[in-house]
Amino acid sequence: MPTHASRARALHLAAALFALHAATVAPASARQAPGTSAPGTTAPDTLAEPIVGCFQGRPRPHCASFWIFEMQGSTTLAEPTWTESNAWGGAAQGTVDRTLVEWTLGHMWNPAPWWALGATVSVGNNARGGVTGARLRVRRWLTPARSASLEAGLARSTAYPRVFETGSGPSVGLRLDSRDDLSLYLRYDRIEVVHPDFGDPRFSTSSPHEYVRLGAGLGGRAALVGTGVVALSVAAAWTIVSRIGT
Repeated sequence: MPTHASRARALHLAAALFALHAATVAPASARQAPGTSAPGTTAPDTLAEPIVGCFQGRPRPHCASFWIFEMQGSTTLAEPTWTESNAWGGAAQGTVDRTLVEWTLGHMWNPAPWWALGATVSVGNNARGGVTGARLRVRRWLTPARSASLEAGLARSTAYPRVFETGSGPSVGLRLDSRDDLSLYLRYDRIEVVHPDFGDPRFSTSSPHEYVRLGAGLGGRAALVGTGVVALSVAAAWTIVSRIGT
């Protein structure tokens, strides 16, 4: 018959084997893939339905669609120069202001997990006049936070003085975005210019002005803050100038 000591050793051995089995064989709920939840539970970052109209863009399943709001600035890597003759026999050298500040508003949809489609409108200004645009945009999500986009549409310039540039034409660009907070872009604008004729058709000319712009911008909440800072700065400068003038 087994002695008391042998029975104790057997119990200790059984307890050790049970502990080893419990440590090496995880329950089913612990063997879920990373980022997933156990059956009957919901992961804290999983949404029942994608959000329509996110303010900060993200791919599905988080956002079904999202808004675009950007504040951006650019400089020209290539820009036109031209000479204009007028009805009085004079000539003037046309140049452009290299810097441009723009605001863009748009909306995009996520028809697939890694793709987004949408459209934007933009309003900008430099020292010589306004630049506006309307473009379609296709976005490829590289990660849930970073993306690359292709945009194409029309740009219109009303650079001052109008004798030098007023017209519209195609616009194509490439963008890289990080969390819709920061962006880098390269854009080509071709402005089909029709110069006024001063009442004499002999002086009416048509020629393209081509620009290659390199820029960076803020998006989403960062763009709202930047816009507020610009608005306050303009208001303060206007107040100072008004007081000096009086």
